[in-house]
Amino acid sequence: MKTSLIFAALFSISIASISSLAAEPDLSLYQSSPLPSYLSDKIEKYLAIRSPGLGLLSANGKSLVFTWQLSGTTQVWRLDGAKQFPVQLTGGPVSAAIEDVTPDGKWLVLSRSGDENLYKMPLSGGPQQALLASAKARNRFQFVSDDSKWVYYRVAESNAEDSCTISRVSLVDGRAESIIAEPGNWSVMDHQANGKLLLSKNLTIRQNEIYEWSQATRKMTAVMGQGEKATYDVAYGAKTEELLVRTDHQIGNQIGNQIGQPTTQPAGEHEGFVTGQQLGDEGG
Repeated sequence: MKTSLIFAALFSISIASISSLAAEPDLSLYQSSPLPSYLSDKIEKYLAIRSPGLGLLSANGKSLVFTWQLSGTTQVWRLDGAKQFPVQLTGGPVSAAIEDVTPDGKWLVLSRSGDENLYKMPLSGGPQQALLASAKARNRFQFVSDDSKWVYYRVAESNAEDSCTISRVSLVDGRAESIIAEPGNWSVMDHQANGKLLLSKNLTIRQNEIYEWSQATRKMTAVMGQGEKATYDVAYGAKTEELLVRTDHQIGNQIGNQIGQPTTQPAGEHEGFVTGQQLGDEGG
């Protein structure tokens, strides 16, 4: 009898032990307590140090401007040399972005989140100044002229993404003027110091036409892609009147910008840049 009671007791203990092992463990016993807010804030700031934007160098190479979220929103900062801490140039709840540094190193061209205007700001720091008197249209930065006098930008007057013209605004006196007012989805592909622009008229995602606009004559000349179903990516070359061309289409059209002097590129499909094609000269 005693033996049976002892066995029953041991059996009950074993079942209870197995049941306790099978029960869901209480993980809260192993969780650490939350860090104090002052310490967690400090850690988050150290983590933010690792993620600034790439930035742009000033013309003399002495200053680097870049975006950083260290203050909570994306803002513009300037670094003036090695082993120096960056200086914050913009602030507030609205994020700021760097569009360019003027070639003379005096100005930053900025855009702001949710704002259709463009702004200039001294590289040394100071108040932001709106470049456009009215920002009802959607304005998108294109480039700053080599003489640091003009900011070129795209203007979308309507809600249609396929209607963008080209304008420019003076960094000197704020005067704005239209460059390309012809209907179409226009964008600047490249520019030269003499005021010439390579323009793309974007017809569809896979079709565009290339034109050249001259500041001297205020006229636009067809360059390539007219009447073709092809995509062209074009830039000025290092040599005078030279173009670098990348296309997904067999090339057989004229690229000369002098009327009556067509230039033909050799036929063939080109996925890389095609060099050595002279505007106004006979291609081989």
